[in-house]
Amino acid sequence: MKRSLLFCFLCTLVSFTTFSQNILNVNVPEWGGWSNYPANIVEAEFQVEPKGLYMEVGMFLTISAPEQMFSNWDTLEIVLDFNLPSEAIIHDSWLWMNDSLIVKADILDISQATEIYEDIVDRNQDPSLLYKKDNGGYQIRIFPLAGDESRKIKITYLTPAIWEEDAVSTWLPFDILNASEVPLESARIISVHDEQWGAPYLKGAEDVVFQSTVDPDMGTVWIYQLDHTLFSSPIQFAVESPLLNQSTYFKIQEGENESFFQMAYQPSLQEYNTLEKQVVVVFDHDASMAKVNKSQLFGVVKEELLKNFQDNDQLNFVFSGLNSNLVSEDWISGHPDSLNAVFAALGDDPISDNSDLLASIETAIGFIQSNDGVGEILVLCTNSSSYLNGYVNEIESAIGGDDITIHMVNYQTEEYYWESVWDGPDEVAYLNKYFFQELTSMTGGSYFNLPESNMFLWELITSSIQSFNAYQFPFDVNFNFSGGFVYDTYFQTSNQQSQAPNKPVLQVGKIVGDMPLSFDYSSFIDGNLTNVEVAINEAEAMFNDTLMREMWYGNHLQYLESTAVNAFEIQEIVEQSISERVLSKYTAFLALELSQGGEPCINCWSYNDVILPLVEELPDEEEIIMVSASPNPFETNCQIVVELKNSNGVGFVELAVFDHLGRLLKKDKVDAVEGSSILTYHWDGRDLNNQELAPGIYYVQIKSGTNIQTTKLIKI
Repeated sequence: MKRSLLFCFLCTLVSFTTFSQNILNVNVPEWGGWSNYPANIVEAEFQVEPKGLYMEVGMFLTISAPEQMFSNWDTLEIVLDFNLPSEAIIHDSWLWMNDSLIVKADILDISQATEIYEDIVDRNQDPSLLYKKDNGGYQIRIFPLAGDESRKIKITYLTPAIWEEDAVSTWLPFDILNASEVPLESARIISVHDEQWGAPYLKGAEDVVFQSTVDPDMGTVWIYQLDHTLFSSPIQFAVESPLLNQSTYFKIQEGENESFFQMAYQPSLQEYNTLEKQVVVVFDHDASMAKVNKSQLFGVVKEELLKNFQDNDQLNFVFSGLNSNLVSEDWISGHPDSLNAVFAALGDDPISDNSDLLASIETAIGFIQSNDGVGEILVLCTNSSSYLNGYVNEIESAIGGDDITIHMVNYQTEEYYWESVWDGPDEVAYLNKYFFQELTSMTGGSYFNLPESNMFLWELITSSIQSFNAYQFPFDVNFNFSGGFVYDTYFQTSNQQSQAPNKPVLQVGKIVGDMPLSFDYSSFIDGNLTNVEVAINEAEAMFNDTLMREMWYGNHLQYLESTAVNAFEIQEIVEQSISERVLSKYTAFLALELSQGGEPCINCWSYNDVILPLVEELPDEEEIIMVSASPNPFETNCQIVVELKNSNGVGFVELAVFDHLGRLLKKDKVDAVEGSSILTYHWDGRDLNNQELAPGIYYVQIKSGTNIQTTKLIKI
């Protein structure tokens, strides 16, 4: 019965079962659930905390219906399809019932969760349903949404960290925010972590500076308000790498019945010779097919080519345009000096809007044929508005007997649609799909396709170029300690980690036994055997406040999903997913209202304070002792009381009111009564234009000289 329900769910409940890009809609269930209207993300926040091999991300989204389209009488359902970085591990979900009540989602078998959700929607109660789609994307559904209100959710997941000698970084899924019909002005990034990681920054936006403040519960909090112009930029959240000063990062989380560990080890740099690569990179861009910043695209490609190509490699470039010209008549050395000289000559934005994909591919083929007939072609394109499906045989004839492999990267973001398949789920369709698939299959190449991928743009581009540097070599990590053993280990492999020479080895596993502990790292590269014994620092190994158990089970469930072939193996996945609260393909997070068995989120922390300027301390005579407000919460009027340590020399204080995004709403001056250290101000809940503000959370900032204090107000 469960399998039958699951089949029905996959076939009928989800409108977009295979599509992986970010789409946000609302529909009206009483109309059959097929009336999709674009919706809005009105607030967004990403709370990031480094956890070692992964970073924990709490994604807060507040979603509303289309403006001026529905009223309070309309009962809507929110449907958000979204992507997370590859190999992400979702382990929690919250749903806000109102400003003060948060419900923590339970995890159930997906068929059971779906049956409950559909029954509740029919009876107009409050659920949310979060599950993983077959292609690796995700969907969350929230009900009900009043037509003129909003709903807030939080999805918590572990994202693979990219370890380098100087930085530990990760992609954040800002592309989700572009699914909003009305563009969101900004999103907040918050990081809470201990001092071992240092101050956070954004790779790709190095001029960004995080503000720091102190939360009474969480300690130092780092905050940055990300402007909407950066949502589609190739930026990563980053902190300082522990490998900057040591070769090994090792932590253990002790449990009652089993203990878990995570390890990052940077092998000593070793020279090795990869097979010589000869690659022609083709850029073909049709502006009608993609909303992509071409200059940023070229910047990412340049950076990845410099990272993944060696001195003995050879490159050339074709840019579609009126003539689809080659950059050079000869191969260009992969040496950084040669590549940088070519990039400097090309400028920051050499990619044209004049698409001529077929001619550009033929130009690349002709160049390889004139240079021994052996090479590969990497085509970075937005698809083409010209019909090309009939030209596969023409390309095959042009290649002839030469050894030419063609790889395609289609990064189109527009002009695709749904196509019904009579004997299976609907599929995403787009012009030239057959051309791309047949061309890469025929030549033995790879096909990276954004519309059907569970990656987002920049992850797709970097992965396609990194695939050229896949260098298979044998290595082994063998732990040595007399009092125990290590077992059930998994390697974290994002960004070629634990795969390529000189990349960090990242591993999670289970451990039994006591310190001291060491391991042997052995590798065999270019006929050279390396064996190094590494001792673990016992003083730094024990570290219990982590999510290593969730990391391990996330890897374990992904492995089981890839190998499951029968109902017994699927049931094992379901049972472990539920017991460990880690999402799988066969389970779902379901949040219910309290009357239906929902669990309130007790002490669920989120940073709610506004971002306001930090200031230096003042001399004692100007210190603000206290700022208070009464009544609070208030409806129409509130009295704000300021107590100064000493009012001598202070004729007034400045008062400012901000909303939760830090926008200035009111500014005034409060005069001091001579000889008194108590100042009072009456606020009527109106802004600078005398407009009454909506109910919500506001912040009153009092400034005396350069000393500032802030208090929170709640207007009801």
